Amino acid sequence: MPKGWLLVIFGLVLAGLATMGVLSLRQDLTGILPQNDPLLLREATFFASQGSTRVLVVEAVPKDGADYSAARSALLDLIPRLAPLGAKPPAAGKPEALALAAETIYAHLPELTLPETLAALAPELSPAALTTRLIALKERAQRPDDLFTGSAGRRDPLALGAKPLAEISGPAGATVDGPLFRNADGRHAMLLLEVDFAPDAVTESGLLIDSIAAANPPHADLVVIGPYRHYVENTRTIWNDLIATLPLCLALVAIILRSQLGTWRTVGVVHLPALVGMVGALAGAGAWSVITGLTMPFALVGFADGFLGIAVDYGNHVASARRAGHRPVLPLIITYLTTAAAFAVLLTSSVPALQFVAAMTITGLGTALLMTLWVMPDLLPPPGGRDRWLAISGPLYGWCSRHPWRRLALAAVITAAAAPGLARLGFEEDIRRYDGSHPQTWRDLEAFTRRWSGGVGGGATIVANAPELDAALAAVAHARRTLNLPSTTIELLLPDAAEQHRRRLAWNVFWRAHDHFAADLRTACAVAGLRSAAFEAAIERYSPVPETGQPVTLDAWHDTLIATALNLQITAVPEGGWQVASPVEPATRLDAARWNTVLGAGPAWVAHRGDLGARILGDIGQDLASRGPWVALVVALVIALSLRRIRSSLAVLAPPTVALIWTFGLLGWLGFPLTPFSLLAAAFILGIGIDSAVFLADGDESAFSPVIAVWVTTVIGVGSMALATHPVLRMIGISLVIGMTAAFFTSILITPAVMRVRRPPST
Repeated sequence: MPKGWLLVIFGLVLAGLATMGVLSLRQDLTGILPQNDPLLLREATFFASQGSTRVLVVEAVPKDGADYSAARSALLDLIPRLAPLGAKPPAAGKPEALALAAETIYAHLPELTLPETLAALAPELSPAALTTRLIALKERAQRPDDLFTGSAGRRDPLALGAKPLAEISGPAGATVDGPLFRNADGRHAMLLLEVDFAPDAVTESGLLIDSIAAANPPHADLVVIGPYRHYVENTRTIWNDLIATLPLCLALVAIILRSQLGTWRTVGVVHLPALVGMVGALAGAGAWSVITGLTMPFALVGFADGFLGIAVDYGNHVASARRAGHRPVLPLIITYLTTAAAFAVLLTSSVPALQFVAAMTITGLGTALLMTLWVMPDLLPPPGGRDRWLAISGPLYGWCSRHPWRRLALAAVITAAAAPGLARLGFEEDIRRYDGSHPQTWRDLEAFTRRWSGGVGGGATIVANAPELDAALAAVAHARRTLNLPSTTIELLLPDAAEQHRRRLAWNVFWRAHDHFAADLRTACAVAGLRSAAFEAAIERYSPVPETGQPVTLDAWHDTLIATALNLQITAVPEGGWQVASPVEPATRLDAARWNTVLGAGPAWVAHRGDLGARILGDIGQDLASRGPWVALVVALVIALSLRRIRSSLAVLAPPTVALIWTFGLLGWLGFPLTPFSLLAAAFILGIGIDSAVFLADGDESAFSPVIAVWVTTVIGVGSMALATHPVLRMIGISLVIGMTAAFFTSILITPAVMRVRRPPST
């Protein structure tokens, strides 16, 4: 088959797989989770499901000199603005929702009243105490600003429904104001909106965020809280980093190569394998997604800059060698095999993100090498021309080749200075440092959480999954009792069936013991000057009920103010069953770990974001550390089998090994926290940083200029990531700049010296 047709078929396959790679991109935690830790997967899946809750939270913060009315007006004006975009107040925000909630409470008062509440009420049921209560009720009902008290008092003079009603008033003592919540400080307002799509629908979520920002009310600031803002900012941070750095990276690499190679035609040809290699990297991601069913973390898209700086190396070596009249096929194949071997070990990682990095590197560089050897020779200009960098590379090569023992001694001194920095390394355990959201977003979340205690974020959560909702509710309630933690809204307003039965029994025991209550209340009414007939409904309500009465269910709260809060804590699991999540605040990582020890292997467990982050990062670090020796062993085997000479193998393997000490020692001295992603630098140093040593060990002086150019273009590529605002890309970039620079300098100090060193003569 002609080469042209082969190229067309190859291009179509590559494009198809690359499309699959793009479609596999996800922003949730699953891409960085070790798949061999079921407890960690369980917890991360829970937080991912919480992050996909379709509730948008907007807080209005009055500006200086403004009050609650400004915040209220800003949020009310926002509602019609967002409705066409798929965000609307829940039905619970309607005016009749409060009345509906009250009806639900009074209909299920036996199931919603705790036995201890009844026990505390007993001393207040004497005729004298009832008379005092009714007189106070009468006085309040006569006040024009408290007409509601009269109606509520007739239905529930003992105020047994007060505690359930308090649970639906709002977080942190907030009061309900139509579809809004008014904070207890009297200034801030909050709006909850139900959204038609999940936060990871980034295009639609972006329209929501932009519309809120464009509202810009004159007397209040609108602050979005929660996953919709985080998803949008993470995505935009990555794309903005690419847009800001990729053109600059391309331009700088092109200028460097133009100064070395001499013509723009050659520069363009050299870039062709690199650009096709970038598509090949995405194709590798797509193929790996099809093979494994895994999804790729979106942040890895930002690796495009670094990959370009690395993939252009092959073309540079071929173009430079063609000028000298030969083709460096064997060194190129050896360098690719070492890279592929190093990253093939990471394909066995339990972390999908590391697997995708490995698949992208192997297929991307393999595609670039194929294009370099198969297509580039037909496009390059004829051999000939001078080495434009010879004025620099010649003297430097001569310096590297002289006095080998001095070069080795210098490398040893630098290594000795860098090594103590290894003891200063520590892992970054704050998972927020891996998030691309703006710092202001986290500050807004912290301020919001302080103001609306019990609102979005913070603390720990007791979680239980079960085939039936009642079993999940029972598991969470049992965990709270076991841990001696107070009940929350979910346990008070939606108790499990057994708890409801217990409360009914306690209700019946109490009212049978106080069967004189009706007569005492009528007597108290007469003394207080009230008609006892007005309280007949209450007298009937305060009486024993059937032990198998109508239970309170999740549907009973539908369209009430409590519905949104319950829906945030109770979810139907897509694969079947129910999940109940009951918040615990405040709680530390140590609290969560201790509670999980107490709960053991029970159906309920405690989730904590801080603990989750530390465990994820610890597991990834252990995964990389356990595979590090295998990477080194595989690279050593490839070099030994390829070169088959001890001296040459040592000259090639020693530089990247020493470069590892330089890199991580310097990171320790500089105080950079170690991350799983910065540990990837080790694989790149062993797999790619070894390239310079391979060419220098060949002893070809003409290869020294491209070795320098390769280092410069690689540093430009990975250095653009070091300038990124997304913390993951920035940490990878900084580590790789230091690592690839260390690999270059260890290569020029050690490789020529080892190849030329001689045993001192015996005396």
